[in-house]
Amino acid sequence: MKRTISYLSKMLFTLMLLGWSSSVSSQGYSGGDGTNIGTAYQISTLADLAYLSDPANSGDWASYFIQTADIDASATSTWDGGNGFLPIGNFSGNYDGQNHIISNLHINRPGDLDVGMFGVSSGVISNLGLVNASVSGNYFVGAIGGEVYEVENCYSTGTITGSTDSYNVGGLVGFVVICNNSFSSCNVSGTNSVGGFGGINGGAVTNSYSTGSVTGNSNIGGFFGTNDATSIQSCYSIGSVSTSGPSPTNIGGFAGSGDGGSADNCFWNTVTSGQLVSAGGNGRTTAEMKRVSTYLSDPGLILGPWDFTSTGGIWAFNGTDNNGYPFLRYENYTPGFIWLGTSTTDWATAGNWSENALPASAKKVIIPYAALNNPKLNTTSTISTLTIETGGALTIATGGKLTVTATLANNAGNTGIVIKSDATGTGSLIHNTAGVSATVERYISGAPAQNNATMYHLVSHPFTANYTSGDWLGSYLFDCNEPTGTWIANGNSTSTSLAATKGYLIYYPGASHIYSHTGTLLSGTSTIPVTYTGTSAHPGENLVANMYPCSLDFNVAGAWTGSATISNKIWIWSSAAGNYGAYIRGNPIGTNNVTGIIPVGQGFFVEASSSGNLTIDPSARAHSSQSYLKTGTTADNMMSLKVSANNFGDEIMVQFREDATAGYDELIEAKKMLGQNEAPQLSSLAMDNTKLSINALPFSTGDVVVPLDFALNTSADVTFTASGLESFYMGIPIYLEDRALNKVIDLRTNPVYTFSHNALSAGNRFQLRFLGVTATPGQDAVVQGSVSVNQGSLLIDVPAMKQSEVSISVYDAQGRLFSSNKMLMDSIIQLPAPKATGVYIVRVTGGSRTFIGKAVVN
Repeated sequence: MKRTISYLSKMLFTLMLLGWSSSVSSQGYSGGDGTNIGTAYQISTLADLAYLSDPANSGDWASYFIQTADIDASATSTWDGGNGFLPIGNFSGNYDGQNHIISNLHINRPGDLDVGMFGVSSGVISNLGLVNASVSGNYFVGAIGGEVYEVENCYSTGTITGSTDSYNVGGLVGFVVICNNSFSSCNVSGTNSVGGFGGINGGAVTNSYSTGSVTGNSNIGGFFGTNDATSIQSCYSIGSVSTSGPSPTNIGGFAGSGDGGSADNCFWNTVTSGQLVSAGGNGRTTAEMKRVSTYLSDPGLILGPWDFTSTGGIWAFNGTDNNGYPFLRYENYTPGFIWLGTSTTDWATAGNWSENALPASAKKVIIPYAALNNPKLNTTSTISTLTIETGGALTIATGGKLTVTATLANNAGNTGIVIKSDATGTGSLIHNTAGVSATVERYISGAPAQNNATMYHLVSHPFTANYTSGDWLGSYLFDCNEPTGTWIANGNSTSTSLAATKGYLIYYPGASHIYSHTGTLLSGTSTIPVTYTGTSAHPGENLVANMYPCSLDFNVAGAWTGSATISNKIWIWSSAAGNYGAYIRGNPIGTNNVTGIIPVGQGFFVEASSSGNLTIDPSARAHSSQSYLKTGTTADNMMSLKVSANNFGDEIMVQFREDATAGYDELIEAKKMLGQNEAPQLSSLAMDNTKLSINALPFSTGDVVVPLDFALNTSADVTFTASGLESFYMGIPIYLEDRALNKVIDLRTNPVYTFSHNALSAGNRFQLRFLGVTATPGQDAVVQGSVSVNQGSLLIDVPAMKQSEVSISVYDAQGRLFSSNKMLMDSIIQLPAPKATGVYIVRVTGGSRTFIGKAVVN
């Protein structure tokens, strides 16, 4: 070591005394005069490189050089009788490779001292890659140089060989004073002071690594053979270290020996190196070396973590490239987004990420261990891959929606992913990797004493395996038995095994509570057995599970299949309403706020007409901001009638459509599923008296009466509320008739009707009446016209019906017929106006056309 420092010091002193200057001539180079970096000599060909290495041109060795192109040096294998390229000796200038490479450089000088592209350099060598280099020498041997002062952003691959009794042999350099941001993948062999990166360290090396194998006899290390200098910082090695001599000494995974040198924040792979000891550095397993957590928060870090930030511009990591190890940012890899959590827990804060930006759809995300703040996702994010390292944790809040399009690796177990839940809903995760563990919460609303039905909830787990009822401790579970159409109590035993594919009814009498469950998340196809026996009052009604950690969209075409025959309807329990909501695939909404979206942790009913499997394809998965129920919008010619009493409610939908009939239409109607006893029960009746939650009727030219069935087992004030009337043609009167009280309510002018209900009242007291819906839907179904009152006469003008036989009906506000006439509309028709003041509806029909107008008699 003393010999090396003395040699280099004398060389530097001699250079200063001589005051070497650059050559004036630019002969032999592709351009430039070498006087400064702006006019540097240009190296673009192998001939330029040969000219530089010629001792006859040593006057240029103190000059500035830039490499302007990649150079293939294959021809050097035949130079000088097979000795190859002549190292550039005593270089004191500045060589900037400008991120170009020199490939296939061949140097075969096993008896020489100072062997490499540069033999001895007291200058600066930067931004250069030597690819597939083949270098052999005796003392001070390395791809970039034998003895060099400063190296920045350089790398080497290939083979470096020291001869018998060789010293100071390294993959990048034989000896170096200052080296930053460099690496070597060369396989290295020699005798003494042999290292995968350098033979001997004479100063300070930072932010560098080596991956090649090392073979020698004494002072052998994966990174340096001998660390005899001030320090090595933030470096690592992974190459195998083996001996090849009769009495090997000082063999280390990172460094073979050290005389006062240190290796701070440095690591070596104890598995791939085959070495458990080292003269410096921290030994880690392969798995640990491939975790960014090791470099950010390992106890071996005494001077602070490695710099993985884009602003620092040094290290990057994505868990895949560079065989899963950290790499330098100038390498041709895409940096992953490493969570640093330097400011908050917010995923959506750019400063919390290594790239100072939010991860996008094609990006890889790594959540390391012991970040300052573990991340919490409250927004929507789509990324390529997600790796949660051992000890790391990601929380997906109730507003969080995360999609991982490629792979998700959760190495932290059930605590690595926590999907939160509250009254607004549950966080959402869509991914495609099997075997991912997580914790998933399920919010259960409380049960006020006056509203016992809120104790009931339909629930499920988003996991692949069966679970025990102990997961729902404090509540009572019920299984819906399809053959009998009854509920079977499972009790609250902690040992009862519940099928992951089934939904369950829980009875929870306490205050609002959040259950926390753990397991393996489902990512592939959901296969759910269903039965149809036809022996109960509710044949084929199966309570099944949403098995995914995200919502399901019942409307996704082709995603709901299987060997069983399943209808196009689902039913979901609404605790607030005390009733089921029904939904038909393709409709914009269903009753009681149910839509085609089935939330996380939701059990729901399907209707089977044969036994077998319900198969749900992962394409049905969806992110949704809705909680366990959500309000939607209405469709054309569809109205809603809601009823509320006793703090509960129910709802029916009535729609007119071209493909409907007066009877029960399996594809476009949904049967009524009875709810809680204390809740009002409302349904409409098909022609065959089937009770319906969603009723579809054919268009008609005449009045349409829809019988309603209403039941409430207690006496209470009841309120009907109509909505969606604007979806009908504005001239069509729509009435609610209370036959018990002989009242007719115009729902267009007064959509809310309240009455006092007696528990003994007849269930068929109500009906809806539509006056002239349309004849047939189409462009000419409803036409324009006018109605006015003048001196006791109704003046009716419908231009589209001129010269047509028409029927004219006049109704009062209660829907009672005042007059009816048939005549030819050859001009404006004049009819006697009603004597009583009020609002009257005039309907004119002719063929398939209808006009409806309003007349006011004062």
